[in-house]
Amino acid sequence: MGTFSMINNINKQLKLILDDGRKIEGKLLAYDKHMNVVMSDATEERPQTKKMAEEGISATRQVGLILLRGEHLVSVTVVKSDGSSEKEPDFSKAPKSKKATAMPAKRKRDQDDE
Repeated sequence: MGTFSMINNINKQLKLILDDGRKIEGKLLAYDKHMNVVMSDATEERPQTKKMAEEGISATRQVGLILLRGEHLVSVTVVKSDGSSEKEPDFSKAPKSKKATAMPAKRKRDQDDE
């Protein structure tokens, strides 16, 4: 296991971003190979909708102990003890791999013409 393994984040404050736009912040208690996570003292922040604003519903709520299925996680960030997130990495200057670029597939009839 490397330095950035999840085992190093047990009992630390994490911020999770889910695939539907919600953000969960809480203390990591456990995780498994599927990235299912158990968090305590969790708070959920949802995107504010028009209906929520009209009815005066808060976008943030306390959910306490929570089990999140790993397939819904998009991002995991360690929150520093003062409440601020660590600096987001800047990948704009990272080298681009030729393997990562999408190339149009040659159709069989195009290959027959050659």
